[in-house]
Amino acid sequence: MFPGTNHDILQKMKSCAYCDRQAPMTREHIWPDNIIESYGTELHTYNGNRQKFHKGDPVIKDVCSDCNSEKLSILDAWIGGVFNAQLKSIIQPGESVTFKYNYDLLLRSLLKISFNAARANGNSKVIEEHQYLREYILEGRSRPRVEVRLQIVTAARVIKSDSNELDQFTPTMLRSGLVPFGGKHSDKFLVRLIAFNSYYFYLVIPIFKSSNSIWREFLDAFSNSKTPTGVPIERSKVQLFIPVQRTTYFHPKLITSLSPDDEA
Repeated sequence: MFPGTNHDILQKMKSCAYCDRQAPMTREHIWPDNIIESYGTELHTYNGNRQKFHKGDPVIKDVCSDCNSEKLSILDAWIGGVFNAQLKSIIQPGESVTFKYNYDLLLRSLLKISFNAARANGNSKVIEEHQYLREYILEGRSRPRVEVRLQIVTAARVIKSDSNELDQFTPTMLRSGLVPFGGKHSDKFLVRLIAFNSYYFYLVIPIFKSSNSIWREFLDAFSNSKTPTGVPIERSKVQLFIPVQRTTYFHPKLITSLSPDDEA
């Protein structure tokens, strides 16, 4: 066989992470590139496997062009618009927030980022638990039972040790990771965090099909944990008001509260 023949092309084909179709793979951005571009500064990506930061926009090459440029690009465009309109802002102490959303587009976008980040880091357990969510991410059909919660994290006022001047510690970051939680029924659920600056979205993903009572007991324990876990985003509504008393300030523990196998 000569280089460039159909045989060689087929040999290079892999199965798409979203649709399982064998096709040439394209580069999929873990975080939508329109959001990365909005930062206007060089970002650093943390790789949990290597426990290192590296410069650049994290990407993974395991998505076919049909999924990437047609179905997933719709989600990227939507979440990019929401980012520029709302999520880009750093919320200041004493501010309340009204977050406007389309529930399905929000959930699909967050699950896409979570799934992308898990594959980039090779987290097999998290990847496996996202498999049944792929059709919903792509098509928006058969909405899964996933709890979405939003925690608003404000900038923190700190005093510089060298000058005693007042300064701010701001939550300027994009973050995706596994949230360790050891409360009741924690073996039946996976908790993921997708953070855009002051907006911390928690995804509660069931590992097993659970009864309503198990859901309630887990969510009661999770919502009352020491680290604030936000306010539930309701499926039937289009906006969520979070008063000042339901926000929290940016603290180093919020950075280190994710699992050591943080993805991005």
